[in-house]
Amino acid sequence: MKRGFRPDCGGPVAGRRGRYTLRDAVARGTIDHFGYVAGAHVEGSSLIVPRPELIRFGAATPPDEVDLGLGCFLMSAKLATEKRGSAADGASTTESAPTTARSASEGAAPSETVTPSSDMDAKTHYQVRFNADAAQLFRALPALQNLADRADMLSALIEIHADAHEPFDRGWLRNAVTEHLDEAGIDAESRLY
Repeated sequence: MKRGFRPDCGGPVAGRRGRYTLRDAVARGTIDHFGYVAGAHVEGSSLIVPRPELIRFGAATPPDEVDLGLGCFLMSAKLATEKRGSAADGASTTESAPTTARSASEGAAPSETVTPSSDMDAKTHYQVRFNADAAQLFRALPALQNLADRADMLSALIEIHADAHEPFDRGWLRNAVTEHLDEAGIDAESRLY
């Protein structure tokens, strides 16, 4: 098989170690070589980490927790230590204390608590509920894709409220929204008021 890179799987398509080589390397590298964080962004020339407690450094990270998409960064060990040290509580990301999960963007907290401990492995059901604006929702979609990839069955009940300054055109709604839902096989109920 010809070697190639598939961004959706995080590594080479074929190779000595398989398709998750890059994720495995990042996961092991967080032990002492570099830090890793998801949900960050760059402003000017600075890395902005809204939740420093999510920086992974000083312990191995499970490969399935390594995201290679937008908002995910590797940083020097020094920067990881500095950024984590600036967290208000100074807590390490490797603690097993419960943490409230948040949506992909700061400000929309789901109504569930995740406890990263061994007893969680026995749980087979997961439910999350959150409020999000448009930007937060689209930023959260990779998280939902990750969940769908891991779960045997995933279903979602989605309720969207859209308000506009100008009236919605029925033709535009049909072409831009309803057709896409129909093509996806989604039996949607909608109302225009």
